[in-house]
Amino acid sequence: VIVVLPARSLVLRGLLAVLLAATVSTARSADAQKTEDWKLCSSICRAANGKRMVVSSAYSIECWAGGNDGVLRILDRLGVSLIALQECDYGSGMGTSKYPLWISRIGNAWNEKYRLDFHYPRESSSKSFVEVGLKH
Repeated sequence: VIVVLPARSLVLRGLLAVLLAATVSTARSADAQKTEDWKLCSSICRAANGKRMVVSSAYSIECWAGGNDGVLRILDRLGVSLIALQECDYGSGMGTSKYPLWISRIGNAWNEKYRLDFHYPRESSSKSFVEVGLKH
């Protein structure tokens, strides 16, 4: 967007510069969030490596290979009932599926511990979570 203003409108030019800078900053932070969401999801999916992992007495996690970087799924302990899922495709948006799953990092960047939040029972407003630690 190019806007040409008369020389006498310095105040308007300054305001326009601030607005454009804020727009660029917002776009950068949205891209950074998309990248972070993708990294969180795909790192857990890679660790699951196509296998189902029981993570508590009630839940299991698996990475289903249906997408670019897989689909992270929370299932019941037996792996029968789908509780939540998150596509690990870049830009897919955290918590936007029919059965939303939100992933966050616990601790610092070197500590590969994650918290996975989801609605349980599945379509209720109640939330539950599991914590996962990855080892290489």
